[in-house]
Amino acid sequence: MGRRIGRARKERARKGPRRDQPFLLRYPKTVLSIAAALLIALAIVGTGTEDRLDPTTLDVPGTESLRGNEILRQHFGDSAPFVIMLKGPGAAIDRQGPQLISALREDPRVTTLSPWDRGSVDRLRPNPSKALIIADFHVDTRTSLNEAVPHLKQVLEETIEPPVEATQTGYASLSLAIQEDSLSAAHRGELIALPFLLLILLLVFRSPIAALIPLAFGFVTVVASRGILYWFSGWLEIDDFALVVCSMMGLALGADYALLMVSRFREELAEGHEPV
Repeated sequence: MGRRIGRARKERARKGPRRDQPFLLRYPKTVLSIAAALLIALAIVGTGTEDRLDPTTLDVPGTESLRGNEILRQHFGDSAPFVIMLKGPGAAIDRQGPQLISALREDPRVTTLSPWDRGSVDRLRPNPSKALIIADFHVDTRTSLNEAVPHLKQVLEETIEPPVEATQTGYASLSLAIQEDSLSAAHRGELIALPFLLLILLLVFRSPIAALIPLAFGFVTVVASRGILYWFSGWLEIDDFALVVCSMMGLALGADYALLMVSRFREELAEGHEPV
């Protein structure tokens, strides 16, 4: 009996795939190769998804503040203001403050207002140990998050040194901090959920390989969804919170459908069927 089954398998392999079989079963290696190549491409592309997503906005549609911002943008263009506070000995502030202004003004798009400018700027220097600097990069919100904030931090690190302390804030800085905290919390949640999910799968399937399959599918789904978000972000405005939701839903759906596949596969084996 075993020899007849073995000869039948060799005969089917020699004849090749049958035309009445679905395409995926007729050319499994080709289909898997194409799928693997596509997933690898999406994984590589998805590494830059964070930089293409729109930052979380605090604007509320229909409010006076939003209309005011739109009027301001129409008449004066894009604006990305930052406020920089310098604290320390007065002599050190007088030495490092102008150096900071010169470094910021190397970018022609940046305009600054400081205690060392001409005019009524006394309120920017309430006392010798404190100085307030206002810098506007005149870029849109996405550019301010991805370029202006890192550039400002770099300039402060290069020009300000002890005993002077520099603190900067602004809409872009706050929005970037919210974005980074959200993504960091999502990553921590995934790392915490994976061991518990693996433990539950081991208890259900009682097989390491069967338990790892849903985890692998969940990971692949999350990686692929990041690449798809990267592609759609060039066509649509997608909030950065979508990446957090995409990761959670991708892990849940990937593991869910993999559980269904593994369960059905085991049912077919229990009924005596052999894998194609």
